[in-house]
Amino acid sequence: MEIIQNLTSVKGYRGASIAIGNFDGVHLGHQQLIHQAMESAKQHDGPSIVLTFDPHPMKYLYPERWKGLITDNQRKAELMAALGVDAMVVLEFNSWVANMEPGAFYGFIRELFHPKSLIVGFNFNFGCGGTGNISMLRSLGSQDGIQVNVVAPVYWKGILVSSSTIRKALGEGDVATAAGMLGRLHRLRGVVVSGDRRGTSIGFPTANLCCSPDLCVPARGVYAGLTRIEGKQYGCMVNIGCRPTFGRDLPFTIEVHLLGFTGQLYGEHLHIDLAARLRQECRFGSVNELVTQLAKDKEKTRGILAGLGFQA
Repeated sequence: MEIIQNLTSVKGYRGASIAIGNFDGVHLGHQQLIHQAMESAKQHDGPSIVLTFDPHPMKYLYPERWKGLITDNQRKAELMAALGVDAMVVLEFNSWVANMEPGAFYGFIRELFHPKSLIVGFNFNFGCGGTGNISMLRSLGSQDGIQVNVVAPVYWKGILVSSSTIRKALGEGDVATAAGMLGRLHRLRGVVVSGDRRGTSIGFPTANLCCSPDLCVPARGVYAGLTRIEGKQYGCMVNIGCRPTFGRDLPFTIEVHLLGFTGQLYGEHLHIDLAARLRQECRFGSVNELVTQLAKDKEKTRGILAGLGFQA
């Protein structure tokens, strides 16, 4: 799959079927959109394209309400490629794009791609202030012979699948619901940095994960997860929070205790797939009490991962 950020490179994708959206999370609803774009591309004997935006329009327009990305562009591209899309076009969301009237935005897409079809979600809006709707898009497309396909809402256990619902679940620590809507475990990714080695001193050494500030991190607490190092999968416990047992006002950290791993990971890029939340973050009366609880957390983690078919 080609990733296109320079729009002069799209000439080879004329006559494409284009799925348009933010695609943050590439969740079950997004996957349906992408599959329809690929089916349409086959029907029209052309390429399939996903058109997305960077930065996320919500971050640009309403930074005070922004809750973070479920997937950064690198992860988004990995997921798109796995689905089989021909190209992902990343359009910079700036003042020029934000202030485009609906007709101008449609015209921009038409002249850039000369598409055969456009595929959008049931709640799609476009143009300045989101004033363009599906009815308008269909009307504009019909004038140019461009087919407009609208994907129906997708539900998971009776809940409408959406990026905002997934962010809400993550904000509550409900990584199981997030995983159900994503169709996979939610992933944190970052660089391992040095810490204060408190974990090592109590028998639970950890890798401190430094993630992008743009990523949506789940609520504070302890989680069971999986990671892969040099091709081998490991179970892990993940502590997200400020380690209140060791003092007040300590910095926020993401600490990963790897089950069965020995070695140094400083400077390595690590991803963690979160399977379940074990408990909330809490302050223990002593370090010994914390160690006792961590041993229980470890056994619970093994049980959860065994339920996923992984022996930690």
